[in-house]
Amino acid sequence: PARGRLPGPWVDAAWHDEAMASAAAVGSWSPAAGAWDGVIGRRAELEAFVTDRGLSPSALDALAACPFRFFAERILGLAQPEPAARRGEFPPAARGRLYHEILERFHRGCSAEADWTARLDACLEAVFSERGWGALGLYPLLWEAIRSSMSRTLREFLDWDMADIRRSGLRPALLEARLDGRVAAPRPKELAGLRLHGFADRIDRSDDGCWRVVDYKTRWGRGAGLRRLALAGRLHQLPVYAELAACLPGHERLEEACIYALEESPQGTGRERVCRYAAAELAADREAFWEVVAAEVGLVRSGCFPIVPEDGEFGNCGRCAYPALCRKSHGPSRARASEILSRETKCRANPY
Repeated sequence: PARGRLPGPWVDAAWHDEAMASAAAVGSWSPAAGAWDGVIGRRAELEAFVTDRGLSPSALDALAACPFRFFAERILGLAQPEPAARRGEFPPAARGRLYHEILERFHRGCSAEADWTARLDACLEAVFSERGWGALGLYPLLWEAIRSSMSRTLREFLDWDMADIRRSGLRPALLEARLDGRVAAPRPKELAGLRLHGFADRIDRSDDGCWRVVDYKTRWGRGAGLRRLALAGRLHQLPVYAELAACLPGHERLEEACIYALEESPQGTGRERVCRYAAAELAADREAFWEVVAAEVGLVRSGCFPIVPEDGEFGNCGRCAYPALCRKSHGPSRARASEILSRETKCRANPY
C-alpha cells in the first residue's frame, strides 16, 4: 500500500504479516525490548550527539526524568509545543522569562552603592513597554495586575539581593553567561569526550577572586536539600555550571552555588528566598554526582531510552507532549521499561 494512507481492500500478504508480527512483539510480555521501547542500540549519531552537540543541564534533567521523552524531543527532534494558555492566563514560563530579562538589564553595569530603585523603575518600564496585553493574550486589567505584582516582587527581592551583594562583596560579573567545556579529571571514563554547555543566569565575583553561581527560579518548592536532589539526578544546573565556570579567568575560589527563588520569602510563602550549595559540599559530592551523570550519558551512548512513567499532579507525565508515543498505560511496555532501567542504570548510593 502507498505510504500515508490506509491500505485498500486488497492487502499485501507480506505487509500484513509484518504488521501482525510487529503488533505481536509490542504486545508481548517478553522482556526482550526493541525500538518500540526506545531501545535502538549504539549508533554513530548518538556518539556524535554526546561529543559534538553536547548536553546542557536542562537536557540532563530531561534525560534523568524520562529517557523516552528525551529521545522524542532531543534526539528525534519532535516538536513540543508550549502549552496553550486560555485568554486571561499568564503562563509560568512567560513570567520566568520576563523576570530573567528584567534582572539581566538591571544588573548589567549596576553599582551596589548606587540608588538602585530608580534603575529598577527604568528597567521595568523598558521591558514592560515592549510587550502589550494583546500580544500576550491577556486582558488589559489582568496585565496591569501582573505588572504590579511582578514589580513589587522584584523590589522586595532586590532589596534583599543588593544588601547581600554589599555584605558579601560578591558582585554580578557575568549575566546570561554561555559556558561550554568538558568535565575535568578526575572523572568517570564514561564521560570522556562529553561536551557540556549552557547559560548561567548569573556569576558573582569579588575583588579577591572568590565567586559563586546564581540560578534564578520563580518559585522553589523542592526544599533546601540541594545535595540530595543533585545526587538523585534531579538537579544538574548548579554542579555543572560550577564545574564549567571554574576554569574562567579570575575564578580563584568557589564560595557557593545558589538558587534564588524570586517569589519566595519567609514572610510571604514561608519558604527561604535562597538555597545554598556550599563549595565544600560540591567538592565532597563531585565524584558521586559525575557517576550519576555517567549513568545517564551511558543510556544515550547505548541507545537506550526507556519510559519512566510519573503520573500525578506534579509528575513528569503531566507536562509531556508525547503520551501517544510512549504507551505508558501498556502493561508489557511498562514491564520492559522497568527491566531496562534496573539493568542499564547503575545503583546510586545517596546518603542524603
